[in-house]
This record gives sequence, structure tokens and C-alpha cells, in this order.
Amino acid sequence: MAFVFRRWRVLLVLNVLAVAGFMTFWAKCNTRSVQAVGPEAPADGKRPRGNGTAQGPSISHEVLLKRLSSLEDVVYRQLNGLSKSLGLIEGFGGRGKGGLPATLSPAEESDAKYLREKYGYNAYLSDRISLDRTIPDHRPSK
Repeated sequence: MAFVFRRWRVLLVLNVLAVAGFMTFWAKCNTRSVQAVGPEAPADGKRPRGNGTAQGPSISHEVLLKRLSSLEDVVYRQLNGLSKSLGLIEGFGGRGKGGLPATLSPAEESDAKYLREKYGYNAYLSDRISLDRTIPDHRPSK
């Protein structure tokens, strides 16, 4: 019985500490700034919050879209560079381009034998084929 009481007491103390920590964090995030009076007061009456955000829409929709598109370009360039450095994009002469069969050299074939037996398909060659390869479209035309 004493063990159950000790565990209950420890859990109660931990919960009280968690609530106190949350309340402290919440109070620091929602600090109110003093109302500015005089020449430094904003003309529209809106004042910035203590956490750095302004009340109301301060950025126009067009500016926001422009910033997002520039961030999209940056992320695309970084991911494109990363995939090239990892060897995931091989360019126009990569294995399996245009629907051509991808083959392994005899040295690579010996390395691929274990993976083929383990997984039931040629995982070694699958890892070497470019992810951005193009294959011909053999669907019938309408």
C-alpha cells in the first residue's frame, strides 16, 4: 500500500510541476506591452504584442504569396541539388532511360546476387536506376 501511495504522490508532484511550467511559458508568451502614448504611439491604435506579432493583418496577400513563391524556389533548388549529390538524378544518360533495359556489369552482378536471393527482386539494380527516368507511353491512342 505504501508503494502505491508513493507512486501517486510522485505523479501528483510531476503533474503540478508540468502545470506550473506550462503556466510560466504561457505567461511569458502572452506578456502585454505598455500602451504607447505620444509620438511613438501607432496612428491606427494597434499595438504590437509582446511575442512579436501584430494585431490584425499587417502583410498583404500579394506580399505573402511572393514570399512563399521565393521560398518554394529555394526549397526546390536545395532538394534538386541534394538529389544530384546523392546520385538520384543521373541526367540524360542514366540507366533505364527511355525504356531501355538496365544491366549490371559482372562485378556488380556478384554484389547483386545476395540481394536478389534475399528480397526476390534485383534490389541492387533498383537502387542504381535513376528516379527521374522517362519511359515510353505504350497506351493506345483514342
